[in-house]
Amino acid sequence: MTTKAPYEPTAWMRQAVAARVRVFAPAIRAAPAEIMVMLMLSEPPEGSTPEVQDAWEVTCDRCSAYCGDEDTDFFTGAVAVVDARGRRITVTFGLCEACRALEGVDVG
Repeated sequence: MTTKAPYEPTAWMRQAVAARVRVFAPAIRAAPAEIMVMLMLSEPPEGSTPEVQDAWEVTCDRCSAYCGDEDTDFFTGAVAVVDARGRRITVTFGLCEACRALEGVDVG
């Protein structure tokens, strides 16, 4: 399931997105202005096995709960920010049901 607009990120999400953008700031600044920037809110540890990467794909970015069981809902969405140069940066995220509710994400 994906987020339904409008979605107003919580303070936690805004801080997490800002931290992630800071990590990539040098690369974002170096990229041509016409390049669209899309980041994931988190990523699996470097050198992870395929099994760890697969589990990460369905792990909540907020609480780290694994949501790969058939009876566990997992929600994806995105937050867009604009940097000082006016470039739109989209950051994708995944949340478990409890964190989706905390985050106030409406799904459609």
